Amino acid sequence: MMDRKSEIRKRFERAAPTYDGYADVQQKTALELSRLIAKEKVETILELGCGTGGFTRILNRLFPHVPLTCLDFSSAMLAEAKQNVDSDTTTFICADCEEYLAGTQNKYDYICSNATFQWFQEPRLVLKNIHHALARDGVFIASVFGPNCLAELGEGLQEVMGSEYRLPSLHFLGKKQLQTLCHDFVQVEIHEQTYTRSYETIYDLLRAIKYTGTGGFHTLVPRFNKTNLHSLADWFMARGGFTVQYQVFFLRGMGGR
Repeated sequence: MMDRKSEIRKRFERAAPTYDGYADVQQKTALELSRLIAKEKVETILELGCGTGGFTRILNRLFPHVPLTCLDFSSAMLAEAKQNVDSDTTTFICADCEEYLAGTQNKYDYICSNATFQWFQEPRLVLKNIHHALARDGVFIASVFGPNCLAELGEGLQEVMGSEYRLPSLHFLGKKQLQTLCHDFVQVEIHEQTYTRSYETIYDLLRAIKYTGTGGFHTLVPRFNKTNLHSLADWFMARGGFTVQYQVFFLRGMGGR
């Protein structure tokens, strides 16, 4: 049986050299996420799933003298991040975030995650371990992609390829589920934002998914050929073009003690 986490890691490994050129939505969520950060006294920061370092650079600008520990389970992504981030206060660790959180005894004033949380296998346990790893009055902030991401593509694929195909995003948490799982935090704020992205062709849309590694894990991978690709393109064109939406939740949780 295919291992879910290994397959997700493999996709991100392959996408590391191309990620920054196609991850425009993730870049927008990083900027929005930065607005949730209060520039108060901070001594330690942990970033979960730093990828190529896009949000890492923002954290460095906001807290230039604060030690920042960045985790990612993809060695290829970390290699890109190390080239993109010039900071003596930043430490990169190749590690599974879920395993690291389960074992660490360190305490952090901020734990941050941009466009990563939706890929975790056990979100309930992750949130519990994040709460445990926060210092007194520490804060967790994250952008989390929701189940309606690329819903237009999912609808088109089911129409063209068959009803058995489901997008990985259908397994992502909804807002109410996310809110429920944050019960350990003394205060939780979640707001939702939708990003609309238009592509010139069906190939550009599918390329953006492939080159960011965000195809996720699924056992029913569609087998594209010219016929069904043309049918999928026609489906989109009948609805006005190759436009899809990305549903994102922005979470800010106060740890407390």
